[in-house]
Amino acid sequence: MRKYVRDQIINLIPTIWDGIKFAKNNKLQAETVLCDCYTAVKSIDSALEAGLSPDRYTAYKEMLDGLKAMLEYLNMSIQENQSVSEVSRDIKTQLNYIKKELENEQEVKLEVVFMPYKVSMWDSLESIWRAADEDPQCDAYVIPIPYYDRNPDQSFGEFHYEGGDMPDYVPVTHFECYDLSIRRPDIIYIHNPYDEYNFVTSVDPRFYSYELKKYTDMLVYVPYFIAGIYNNIEQAANKVATSVIRYADKIIVQNELYKDIFIKCGCHADKVIALGSPKLDSVFYMKEHPPVMPDEWKEKLAGKTVFMLNLTISSILSSFDTLNWLDIYDYHLNQMTKMNNIAVIWRPHPLLEATLKSMCPELYDKYINLINKMKIKDNIIIDHSSSADPAFYYSNALISDNSTLNYKYLATGKPLFCFNINPKSYNFETKKFDNKLVLFDYYSSYFYILDEFIWAKLPYPLENYSMHVEQCRTNLFQVKNMLLTEFIDMIISGEDPLKQARLEAMNKSILNADGTCGEKIHTYITKEVFSK
Repeated sequence: MRKYVRDQIINLIPTIWDGIKFAKNNKLQAETVLCDCYTAVKSIDSALEAGLSPDRYTAYKEMLDGLKAMLEYLNMSIQENQSVSEVSRDIKTQLNYIKKELENEQEVKLEVVFMPYKVSMWDSLESIWRAADEDPQCDAYVIPIPYYDRNPDQSFGEFHYEGGDMPDYVPVTHFECYDLSIRRPDIIYIHNPYDEYNFVTSVDPRFYSYELKKYTDMLVYVPYFIAGIYNNIEQAANKVATSVIRYADKIIVQNELYKDIFIKCGCHADKVIALGSPKLDSVFYMKEHPPVMPDEWKEKLAGKTVFMLNLTISSILSSFDTLNWLDIYDYHLNQMTKMNNIAVIWRPHPLLEATLKSMCPELYDKYINLINKMKIKDNIIIDHSSSADPAFYYSNALISDNSTLNYKYLATGKPLFCFNINPKSYNFETKKFDNKLVLFDYYSSYFYILDEFIWAKLPYPLENYSMHVEQCRTNLFQVKNMLLTEFIDMIISGEDPLKQARLEAMNKSILNADGTCGEKIHTYITKEVFSK
């Protein structure tokens, strides 16, 4: 039986009692009112029969049959001017007993809906779904919602629906086959916080957070990203202050510091719950359930040390007025693909192409040309698949610019080489952060500092980049003079001197970074719903 049906029945019981009290003192209208009460009891009977097992329904049927008999006796007693004190007292006792039984009914279930829009972001919800799907008191539905690319003028462009790209083990309900206004789920989980204020894509307006809130009493927002390092609280607040914080009933955040930022942005403290990030759960699940390697990867990866390469949106948008990150990646991809003993899984951000088309059309052709040039290389895979799990699992290390994907990768225990770091944010000699808001400490990775080159945005032409490569150095704890080629050699040799420090920093940055985050979120939210 659905919880909201059970709650409707419980809310009906006081109305029945009010009718009985009215009938006792209004003989002329008593029969009509008690007839309505009798009809209400019959509707309760029908709802329980439809929602409960035969054994549990039988227990209630006996009580309801007795209640109907008492209502008939009460009506007769009123019409014949007999005392009704005893029968009305018995009715009240029976109603209270039924109410108590319903409040403790073990067959009451929650209907829990998960509404991802991009399959690549499903990892922010999947472990919560697993917990709900395994819970006998929950019926879980995965309902991918459609979205649109934005045109340069911000109008809706191409329509997308990725329900067919969800993992095979996830049962999918089509969004057109689930009527929120009728089903009124007890819980809805979403990972899209922007509503109409996303300038790259937009979920279908029917699924903006304020529309979903009309149909549930528990709208839960789980960020699709892991928050990292910000220049100040104002910069972090810009990431937090999205439309969803007004309408969500609960917001899941990765740690207490992030919770404080939400509160400072106007969220009530009870709304923001620090329980970690479910994104890390998928890494632990992957260790027990390895993803299948795509057939087209096997020949290219066989016998090689494999590097996952990540390219984000934010780096391109922040630097396209000078030497572009596309040029930087062009340079390094050419260098790496010349090495016969390594292979590269290049995974551009899933929204990168749409972003360039919408916001930086002058870079779109450059990006497509780079993709086409790399497609013909023998030791590179361009991974546009919906899930990053195979790339995570079959790579030996990650090379990336500044990305939230880096934080999830660290949960694998494998090393990270990061291009994009401002040396002013961290003093490598004192091991202290300088004037930074650090929500995830990933500084025990390996870095290639591009300070004056990228952060000062000096207009270096591409031909000068190779010269600049030779000049860049970093001093990181016991690891010094780290260039990308040196990092590659280190991984090939099986060395990783910062592994333990990296794992310790991750566990301090993310609560429940042990594969249990989704289960804890599910337990917390369902307890909240059942307590209402």
